Amino acid sequence: MKTQLLITAVFLFLLSFSVVASAQSGVDLSLLDNASTKTNVEGKYISKYAVIEANYLTGLKSNNIGIETSCVYFLGEMKSEKALFPLMKMFRETKSDGVKLLAAWSLLKIGDGRGIYLVKQEIENGDRTNISCMLEWLYKDYSLKTIGKVD
Repeated sequence: MKTQLLITAVFLFLLSFSVVASAQSGVDLSLLDNASTKTNVEGKYISKYAVIEANYLTGLKSNNIGIETSCVYFLGEMKSEKALFPLMKMFRETKSDGVKLLAAWSLLKIGDGRGIYLVKQEIENGDRTNISCMLEWLYKDYSLKTIGKVD
């Protein structure tokens, strides 16, 4: 119980810190999409955004929980459509509450209906534990920001 509360508190702290930090830094990820870099793969030009996204997708398969969670977070920040199915799989299969919350946050941030539906179904059909309450809070926050009301 104390562990779950600690994980929840750390998650909320990191989430609030990232919002403040991204607002202050003024970094625009869309600028990376226009920049190109030459790679050694058949001399093709690949955008830096695509390379970064591929590296984060590879990091999802890591056995290191720190690398996995960092990749989950940044794929959500990038709103990576390619990360949708790996994140959905991680959301369903993980045993860690913190990873599940972060995967849900990333799925909601990406905004694809399939990921949103998965989170909503977990809220409706899941057991009423702390993780379900946190998922419900994330979903309500997402609903208010995107459609202006909680459905």
